[in-house]
Amino acid sequence: MPEEAKRIRVLVVEDDENLAGGLAFALSQHGIHVAVIHRGRPVPALVAALRPDVVVLDISLPDLNGIHVARLIRPAFPNLPIIFVTAHDNLSEINRAQALPHTKIVHKPFTVAALVTAIRAIIEPR
Repeated sequence: MPEEAKRIRVLVVEDDENLAGGLAFALSQHGIHVAVIHRGRPVPALVAALRPDVVVLDISLPDLNGIHVARLIRPAFPNLPIIFVTAHDNLSEINRAQALPHTKIVHKPFTVAALVTAIRAIIEPR
């Protein structure tokens, strides 16, 4: 199997462009193919086009809440793993995110190693 075919494909949805760019670079150093978008509305169409193995999704986006974005993705991709990233400690929001199937929460700030571990762990059962 060609090396490219084995690479994990991740869609990072993060409105902080510096963080998103840093994540894309760091994850690529771990052999992960990364696409980045900074808003939530285009995510369902982008997921359909790119078919990522996992979505890393900020809960607090400027146009749509990340939990709402996940609910828009779920009908067409019910088993797509989603890793929510958040800097907030809003317990009700975190509980709503964790109630969705095939999800994990990673709290900001986080290390790249922690995110890579979460990515590999959430797709492992697939």
